[in-house]
This record gives sequence, C-alpha cells and structure tokens, in this order.
Amino acid sequence: MIVPEAVVNDQPRLPWSSWSVWSSWRARRTASALDRIVRGQLPLVRRLDQPGARRAADYLAELVLLAQAYRNFADGWIDRTELDRRGRRCLARIEELREQPGSPPLTPWTRLGPLI
Repeated sequence: MIVPEAVVNDQPRLPWSSWSVWSSWRARRTASALDRIVRGQLPLVRRLDQPGARRAADYLAELVLLAQAYRNFADGWIDRTELDRRGRRCLARIEELREQPGSPPLTPWTRLGPLI
C-alpha cells in the first residue's frame, strides 16, 4: 500500500487519520471541479479557428494535468510538496502560454461571448 507522505507541524500523519481523509476528499473535489471546467470549455474550443483552438487546447491540457496531480495526491501516490511543485509548474506553463504572441486566450470578452 502506498502511503502519502504528509507532515503537519513536524508531525507525520497516519494514512487513516481524519486529516488525510479530509485532504483526500478536498483533492478529489478540486480534480472534479477542474474536470468540469475543461468539459465545459471543449465545445467552445471546437468553434475557434485553428490557432485559437490549439492555444485553448494547450490551456485546457494544463488544467487536465493539474487535475491528475490532485487525483494522484488523493490516492497517496504523491505528497503535498509534489502536488505544490506540479501546481506551480502548471501556473508557470500557463503564464508562458499567455506571453506567447498569437490569438488571445479564452476570456469572457472573446467573440464567443461569456464562457459561463
């Protein structure tokens, strides 16, 4: 059995503690929310022109990777430090995508209207 390496206030937590159950539940809920965001954006990506669709797909791919990291944390495959590292890497990649010239990222102000 793989056990998450969780430490709070320099005290290791056991996998069956209420803390790890709560963290796992929150991580799964966050992954589910990210999945819903991606699912909601897919129909809009199909309506974009090729460069815009490619760029939007890159953004959504980063969100999919982040959701997978949260699921890995919930399953105990990675610890909080690794989850934090993957989250920071995701945000850095999204910032890189925003700085690239080309079509603007999907926002409520695109020609498609609000994304909500």
